[in-house]
Amino acid sequence: MHLDRFRQTWNFHRIRSEPNKEVPTGIPNVMFYQPLRYGARDCSCHLACNIAILDDIADSYTEANPQYGCSREFRDLLELVNGQNMHESDLPASPNDANVLFIEMVSLLDSL
Repeated sequence: MHLDRFRQTWNFHRIRSEPNKEVPTGIPNVMFYQPLRYGARDCSCHLACNIAILDDIADSYTEANPQYGCSREFRDLLELVNGQNMHESDLPASPNDANVLFIEMVSLLDSL
């Protein structure tokens, strides 16, 4: 999500000209899809595969995010210290709730 927001912001901002530099100016997304408008040429190429193959590659070379965003070992430790099963606990509803929970967990772990 953060990378998508960064990509969106970066690709739709305007690059201004700079003195004494030979760099293209304009909006990166437009420059990519309409290179002839900027005196460039289209260097894109068609991939000889379909989305299913790309999904298989992604599955082979990436790891899924762990459940609850932390390792099983850390969850076991928190359940032991907190005395409550993670599946029965309510997840924080806001960033402030998450911060309070984090401070409580750190405090519990520091007291060991």
